[in-house]
Amino acid sequence: MPTAIKMRKALLRIYSGLSPNYRRLRRLEDTLGRLAPELRKAWHETANVRPQLSKQQQRIDQLQRDVASLTLMTRTALTEVIQNRHQSNHSILERIIARGATIPTTLGKELTFYGPVAEDFLMESICAALAPERLRDRQLTYLDIGAGHPINGSNTYRFYRQGIRGVLLAPVPELAREMRRIRPADTVLEVGVRFDARTEAELFVTEDRGHWSFDPDYLRAHLEREHDDSRTIETLTVTLMDINEIIDEQLGGAAPGILNLAAEPYTREVLSSLDVKRHRPLVICIEHGDGSHSPSEGDGCSTRVTDLMRAARYTLVARTRGALIFTERRAMESALEA
Repeated sequence: MPTAIKMRKALLRIYSGLSPNYRRLRRLEDTLGRLAPELRKAWHETANVRPQLSKQQQRIDQLQRDVASLTLMTRTALTEVIQNRHQSNHSILERIIARGATIPTTLGKELTFYGPVAEDFLMESICAALAPERLRDRQLTYLDIGAGHPINGSNTYRFYRQGIRGVLLAPVPELAREMRRIRPADTVLEVGVRFDARTEAELFVTEDRGHWSFDPDYLRAHLEREHDDSRTIETLTVTLMDINEIIDEQLGGAAPGILNLAAEPYTREVLSSLDVKRHRPLVICIEHGDGSHSPSEGDGCSTRVTDLMRAARYTLVARTRGALIFTERRAMESALEA
């Protein structure tokens, strides 16, 4: 009998030790039972998110490829710097033109660039070859139409850092404020450039202010190519100004040394409105947002723009994945004859 009592006490001690754990397990089971419907609902909701995550991954993969391509282009440009460091500006320009000017040689010591695919890097090379005194003495100006971030992706910030000043057309208010804060010496106009008879138009812009266009279909197509068509698009009413009026009022009627134009899909309309008899920029950089060109490709979808520039006596001297760069033909001929 004493043995049975001892066994009973031992079992009671074991049970009393297990009982709290048992109760905790029961509570956990009840909690999981209550959460199960919410977990099932959350799982079904992720079904809508998974395709978006896949698109984001595709975008990341594309960015990685773009970075690899840009790295290769930069290495090629640096190689040309080393190979041509003993040549004169004019002989370098002749070589650039002979090669089709896919990646011109920079003549400056600073190799930092801010343009999407080093367009500022290329434009400085051209200016240094065609008008070295104007570049050195800061006598150049620029007109940047469709300016976005004041630094990142800007084709004019490199010139701003060198003490050159100009006019920025930033139709998105938030970006215009940022321009005035970071580049206070520039003139910032919160307007768009006129591309038809209207003096006011609706601007379609993504909620993060990263992309915009006066053509909603063009903007949506661009976002689809970027695998980013889930962004919300907002509408702003923007004042439009004629490009010649801007030059006359803001630059005293003197053509800017550098014209950077981001006006897709109305690039041709804007260029057609430029009075090239009065205003002849030294260098014109025309951005296109579809990335349809690689440096080795032909004119492709920009054939009409190229023909228009050729008729205005401008020569295509550089092409990147994101832009076409033209120079005034008389200036180039004069530099080569000097």
